[in-house]
Amino acid sequence: MINLAHNIAKKKFGQTFPNPTVGCVIAKNSKIISKAVTNQSGRPHAEEIALVKAGSKARGSTMFVTLEPCFHSSKNGSCADQILRSGIKEIFISAPDPDTRTYNKSIKKLRKNNIIVNVGLQKEKTYNLNKFFFKSLKKKQPFTKVKLAISADEKIAWHNYKSKWISNSQSREFGHKLRSLSQAILTTSKTIIKDDPKFTIRIKNKFIKHIPIIIIDKDLKIPMKSKLLNDIYKKRIIIFTTKKNKKSHNLIKLGCEIIFCKLNKDKKLNLKYIFNKIYSLRISDILVEAGGIFFTDLLKNKLVDEIHLFKSTIIIGDNMKSIHSWFEDYGESHQNPINKAIHWICIPLIVFSLIGLIWSIPHNYLSDNYSGIFSEYFNWSSIFIFVVICYYILLSYKIALGMIIFSLIVLYGTQLLSQVTELWKVSLIIFIVAWIGQFIGHKIEGKKPSFFQDIQFLLIGPAWLIGFIYRRFNIRY
Repeated sequence: MINLAHNIAKKKFGQTFPNPTVGCVIAKNSKIISKAVTNQSGRPHAEEIALVKAGSKARGSTMFVTLEPCFHSSKNGSCADQILRSGIKEIFISAPDPDTRTYNKSIKKLRKNNIIVNVGLQKEKTYNLNKFFFKSLKKKQPFTKVKLAISADEKIAWHNYKSKWISNSQSREFGHKLRSLSQAILTTSKTIIKDDPKFTIRIKNKFIKHIPIIIIDKDLKIPMKSKLLNDIYKKRIIIFTTKKNKKSHNLIKLGCEIIFCKLNKDKKLNLKYIFNKIYSLRISDILVEAGGIFFTDLLKNKLVDEIHLFKSTIIIGDNMKSIHSWFEDYGESHQNPINKAIHWICIPLIVFSLIGLIWSIPHNYLSDNYSGIFSEYFNWSSIFIFVVICYYILLSYKIALGMIIFSLIVLYGTQLLSQVTELWKVSLIIFIVAWIGQFIGHKIEGKKPSFFQDIQFLLIGPAWLIGFIYRRFNIRY
């Protein structure tokens, strides 16, 4: 009978949050009188439903239940009280309820009232069936599952993010199944920016339901045009951020729940605080769908309970670092609004002055061998720009296109300036002043310029500005 109770409980697995799924069977003289499972959303409990079904037949019968009946009050009194009123003579309980409001209290009460109580029959089945319930109560944090797909060479994504899929259609369907068995999805703004997911639950390409979405978004970068924000009145979206501004106000007005957090000493959001807060919202089971960096942070903070790993036969290989990764790393040292504003002024000036300095290098050999309509632009600066554009093309052809337009404007301005003044002197002065401004900005930021880590960041700076413009106009790159 206890096996039957567990099998009944499985039918509502993942549907009774925040309560555990519980199965109950009432039998008399080896004949089943009634059986029930906890209702969706956790109420009413399995015992209450089974007793209502049994009615007066419950008197003198035996109850088999997968979890200790609740001791705390409910609308119709606790399950323990209802069992006492029913006339049940014996009860088999698979496992005690870990909730301190009930733990062993119902067992003692039933025994005190002369009901035979047997505890521990196939308790491991109950633990496995409701892992989220037992672990979340113990930790005061949600039970955390991570879904991760890796390639045959153990990579989680292409550097250019051109392909979203490493796993096959079967594993993706299983991913949707995992969503349906979870109380909420936890993700980051980086994932939303890169993939623009809907995070719906679909089984066999059929829409099933929406699921609450929790977003870690320190700087509130989530695009207002994200698919996730469509039809928001049908969803629950919770955003953890540090930014209390016009955008946060608009998101609240839209229907999002905004929870403001403070940064820790490392200027990062405190994940343990966030997880405790999630638990306080009565969310006890979450599925993480995010990138490798966030997954690593969760592991470092010991916040992962279960990993669902999908390994593909696809080989990604060693590719260049993506433009997204470059921008992400560059942005780490460009958070202060004043520093950002300085960079919007100084980076274009540095590029302009650098092109001017390179233009000023003698190039008679080049001009002597070319006399076309654009001969005045055929110099070392044009060659330099061509090489740099090739680098940008490898990262993102859309960013490269933006840099081509910017470079043409700079070349034209440089050509005009060369006709009215000594180009190299003016360029040198602009170059020095602009770099002084850059270092002042980073002094305000409190972080060294990124190129101290990698010289390539000198080329990323201008592209970073182009990327900002693209995001402003919702242009994906």
